[in-house]
This record gives sequence, structure tokens and C-alpha cells, in this order.
Amino acid sequence: MTDQMVLQTQQWLNKTYGNDSRFKKVNPDGRTGWPTIYALTRALQIELGIQSTADNFGPSTQRLFKQRYPNGVRQQAVADKSTSNVYSIIQGALWCKGYSTGGNISQHFYDGTGSAIRKLKTDMGIEGDSSVDVEIMGALLSMKQFVLLASYGGIDSVRRAQQFINKAYRPYTGIIPTDGLYGREMNTALIQVLQSLEGFSPSEATGNFGNGTRSRLKTITANNASSNESWVWLASTALACNGIGGGPIFVWTSTFANIVKTFQERYAIAVTGSIDSTTWMSLLTSKGDPDRPCVACDTRFEITDARLATLKANGYEIVGRYLTEPGQSSLAPKDYFKAIRPGELERITKGGMRFFPIFQEYSTKLEHFTPANGAAHAKTAREAAQRLGIPPTHIYFAVDFDATDDQVTSNILPYFKAVRQSLGGRYGVGIYASRNICSRVVNAGYASSSFISDMSTGFSG
Repeated sequence: MTDQMVLQTQQWLNKTYGNDSRFKKVNPDGRTGWPTIYALTRALQIELGIQSTADNFGPSTQRLFKQRYPNGVRQQAVADKSTSNVYSIIQGALWCKGYSTGGNISQHFYDGTGSAIRKLKTDMGIEGDSSVDVEIMGALLSMKQFVLLASYGGIDSVRRAQQFINKAYRPYTGIIPTDGLYGREMNTALIQVLQSLEGFSPSEATGNFGNGTRSRLKTITANNASSNESWVWLASTALACNGIGGGPIFVWTSTFANIVKTFQERYAIAVTGSIDSTTWMSLLTSKGDPDRPCVACDTRFEITDARLATLKANGYEIVGRYLTEPGQSSLAPKDYFKAIRPGELERITKGGMRFFPIFQEYSTKLEHFTPANGAAHAKTAREAAQRLGIPPTHIYFAVDFDATDDQVTSNILPYFKAVRQSLGGRYGVGIYASRNICSRVVNAGYASSSFISDMSTGFSG
């Protein structure tokens, strides 16, 4: 659908900068997207005197912007008739985000544009005047959304938390989207909020959950919650992001303690009713607490009698093994084997452990995931399982990289649709991938069981 003001923005950009070699013309289609944002960014860089323009609002652009506008770009007085292309860039960016400036693209910054900036700031949660500082400019020149995206799964309680983060923790997080969606940027911000509570400086609060962050975790209980209200707020927000509880609160209640227990039960960790270190890590990182006790593992090594005894002695009850070699390819080292060996399945089950099968061949790149490969992999997995005498069960097909949402849509879902259509043999489709990918494939109906690769610390979901 064509937006007339986005179209006007694109036409103005091409007319104003189209003959400048530093600018890439944008297709005037009236649709907001990265090409238009990139064009606005390059236009600003040209106005700042940058000779080697780029698509990103990077450190050089930020530095020159702050030099030119140390107090931000300010709204003009009514009597001020001076003009600036920077005003037009701001107007175009506002229109691309759906904020009306009350008129056409102009070279002025009067109250219509000022009202749009104030509305944008209110949506961000920071409020304030109509000035555009470097962070507001960076947010304008992005695809970040600041209205609730309910049709995409945005949740109001998450949005309220995002707005509070922008208001209270902006030096640590910068301006984050307030779209109600729990994604990578929101998760990073939650870790930065935690790091601020732990006493790290803004420059030290990287959003990476490392040993330093873990060492300063504080256990929050009913007894100490009143003196740690910000910790309670963070925990309740993280619970809401994980789909449990009613949203951010500052006061510990018996209801909240039960919500904590529900989360702990769901994630199979110790049900303490308090926010201990294991619970913090389960809330905020994809892998949770790597030292928590568990009963299942997977391995590329053969389960010999000795290894079986070691696993059982360490409390393991279930082991995952691979149905085939990696591609059965000549590229694999000669001494490398991954597939379950003859007699191994019987050794596992007769030795008192359970088993689940994994299929993983050519699964590390997006190009590997096509419907044709899905059908072929399903056939190979079924034949291997039948040859090994594996009874009806789920076979877990691997996605061994952290595909983004658009890549899941374009490649991963069609691949698993083909796997589901082709597997047969009374075997069910399982998926071995990041939590986000597993969720999407299961929700699409193409797999019915998930094996979360949560030991990969950066994986999404």
C-alpha cells in the first residue's frame, strides 16, 4: 500500500540528492523500508559534510551530528524563516514512522514537526521537548517501532516495560523499541538493566551475560524484596517476556511468588519461589544456568559400556545419538564418526537408559534449507532409523545456526514442511535448533517436539 507522504519523502530525496555521487537513489514506491531509511541516513551524512557515506548511523555520523547540534536540532521560532535540509530529513523520517508533521516535506521545523517529535518521545516513554538529539536522530533513522505491534504479537505489559527502560535506563540501553515485542534488543536491554543494578557503569554494561554479571547476581526473596524493588521489577518484566505473569511490578506478593514457582516448574529448575541465580539465568539467557542438574545429553561419541556407566553415575537417563554421518561426505575426516554404531542402541536400552535420534546433515547454512533437501533428509533419516530398528518416536532434525525470523520464513519453514510431508514410517518430526526457531516451526505445525540447543549462548529466543 502506497503512503503518499513516504512517496513525497522519497521524491524529495531523489530530487535533492540524486545528482550527488554520495547518494543512492531510492525507488519512489511509497513504502517504508530500509532503502528509504538508508537514503535518509546518507542525506544527513551529506549535510554533515561526510564524503564517504554509508547506510548506517555510525560513530562518525554521531560525532559530527553532536558537533553540529550540541543541544540537538531545535524547533524554530515562528518568526524564524531560515531553512535547512536537515529539517526535511527529520520530517521524512517521522512520516516513515507514521507520525504526521501536519504538512508537506519542507525545510522548516515548526510546531507541526515539533508536535510529532513530542508524540514520538511520549511513545518511547521518555517524553520531553521537541528537540532532536543524537539518540532521537538515530532512532528516527532506524526501523525501530514505538507503537504497540499487537498484530505481530506485541504485548502491552512488555511495551510498558520498554517505555520504563527508555525513561530510567537510557544511559545504559540507549533508546530501545517500544513495540511490545520480546526480541534480541529487548533481551540485551534487560541484561543491561541487571548490570546497572549490579553496579556496573554504562560503558561496562555490555548486555553480555558473562561471569562478572553472574558473580553479582542477588537472590530476591519475600524477605528482602522491599529493599530491592528494582530487582523485583526486572524479574517480573522478564517473567512477562517469557509469557508468565501480568507484567512489571515493584512489590513482592504471594501471587508473584506463585508466578515464580510456575516459571521454575515449567523450566524444570529447583522450585524455590525465590529469584535465585539459576532462575535469573533461566529468565535472561538462552542457555539458562549451565551448571544446573539435568537428565539428558547428546553426543557424537559411541556409548560404550564405560561411557554408559559414567553417564548413569552422573544422573543421566536419556542420550541423543545421530542417525547418520555428517553428509556421509568424503570431506569428513577419516577418523570422524558421528552416527550410532551397530549394537549401540541395544547397549543403551538394555543398560537402563533411554535414547532419542538426531538427524544432522548439512545444517549450518541457510542455503542448506530447501524443500528438496527437506524431502531428501526425511527419506534418509527414515531409512536409517528403520535399518537400526528404532521403534516409532520423534526424529530431531537440526538447524545448526541462529536463523533470523525472515530466514525462518523463507527457508526453515518450507524445509520442515517438506520433512513432515516426507518422513513417514510412523516417525514424528522433532526439531533441534534455537528456542526461537523451534517455537516458530512447532507453531506452524511442522514439528511436534523440540530439542533446544540452549548451550549456544547467543541463540535467539
